[in-house]
Amino acid sequence: MTTPHKLAEFLHAFADGKVIEFKHGHLGWTKATNLETIVEYAHEEWRIKPNTILINGEEVPHIGDEWPEHQGIYAGIARGIGEPDAHLVLLHELPRKERNWDVAMAWAESLGNGAHVPTRFESALLYANVRDKFQTDGWYWTGAQYSDDYAFYQDFEHSWQDTSRKTNEARVRAVRRITIKETP
Repeated sequence: MTTPHKLAEFLHAFADGKVIEFKHGHLGWTKATNLETIVEYAHEEWRIKPNTILINGEEVPHIGDEWPEHQGIYAGIARGIGEPDAHLVLLHELPRKERNWDVAMAWAESLGNGAHVPTRFESALLYANVRDKFQTDGWYWTGAQYSDDYAFYQDFEHSWQDTSRKTNEARVRAVRRITIKETP
């Protein structure tokens, strides 16, 4: 069993009121009588730093930090309206040039594993949390259409969103959603 899974098992057992015993470094077997004991054990035995977030058994980086397992930068939690909430990852992959909206959409999807041009809401989250990862002297497509001929874009200098003709060329970035699974 991996370290995060073992910690999750400990925390679930503790929440269920079960007695937990574990070998605690040079102290031998220790009974977990409170949550602090489990956190201290996790820190010493598994090198899990205090204030580390574990979700779905995986360590989640701080906002703006690299998330190598997902080839990008952690941007925060995106609410899932009509779908599950998810961690949003700004992918490192960049296109070589600006693109019109249709080509931008196809480029992002070609990256695979659910990569896409961010929605308007995801673009607002990117502005709020990782705008330093974007060039600010232009704007970026969102994945949201306004009409058959127009789509929304995000300005990373002034924070606003507006529409432009889909045939215009602009910058584009791709994101990936990592679904947050509910625990039973």
